Amino acid sequence: MPLMGRFQRSLLLVRQSFAVLRGNPQLMLFPIISAIVTTGIAISFWVPTFFLTGGAKSLHRENMPVAYYAVGFAFYFVSYFFVIFFNSGLVYCAYQNLTGRPATFQDGMRAASSRIGSILGWTLIAATVGWLLRMVSERAGLVGRIIIGIIGLAWSILTFFVIPIIVVERGSATGAVKQSGELIKKTWGESLIMTGGLGLVMLFFYLAPIPFIVVAAFTGIVPVILGVIALTVIYYLGLSAVAASMTGIYSAALYIYASNGTQSGGFSPEAFQGAFQQKPTLGDRFKNWR
Repeated sequence: MPLMGRFQRSLLLVRQSFAVLRGNPQLMLFPIISAIVTTGIAISFWVPTFFLTGGAKSLHRENMPVAYYAVGFAFYFVSYFFVIFFNSGLVYCAYQNLTGRPATFQDGMRAASSRIGSILGWTLIAATVGWLLRMVSERAGLVGRIIIGIIGLAWSILTFFVIPIIVVERGSATGAVKQSGELIKKTWGESLIMTGGLGLVMLFFYLAPIPFIVVAAFTGIVPVILGVIALTVIYYLGLSAVAASMTGIYSAALYIYASNGTQSGGFSPEAFQGAFQQKPTLGDRFKNWR
């Protein structure tokens, strides 16, 4: 797919995801509360750890006590749990709204709470994989880190539909991982627009404030610089909430499309064209080669 065509389709996805979000602004409560909770968790874990281990000097890799790794995994598990929990509520509400059954923030919270067992199971799997990849990456060279990054990307693609399966089909954590992999295998997982196109569009919005920051810096006026920085922080916080909400909406819509081949309410057929490409058979490859 030409880059321009991918970018145009990504713009369409952003517009339609945002239109769904505009009709259901409560969806933004999930990433906002999730961010607040995980920030509090990070502070409660790492501030005491910093002082109890003797400050920055003791946190060099060769000096890290065994307890540090236990605390690190505990932090991963707890923070992953709340991220997954609120994301589950978001995806549930998005799915219900896209299928013509309006759902509120309270409905999403109840749905996530009713799937708490599967969410805990998926949290344990995700936190373990994430922590192991991080530990290996910290000890690997540049090439090793690139390889670990590729493995992490493959894992994120493989498990793309885990949360929709858990909240919609009430699947178990291990079953959801397997089913998500099967849905991806039916198509070229590498062609998920979500991994590139939609992210490319959002990157444009994340870079938008940079010219204003540069201009403010050149003025040398401290109040102007501080004002621009404050507005930029507010902008990024709002943009992050919008981006996370649209990601949940799109993942729910793409799950509907991947599981039954039909687009959901709020999305046109053109939006999903190219989101998946049918995996070519050996015969197709032979014909192309000829």
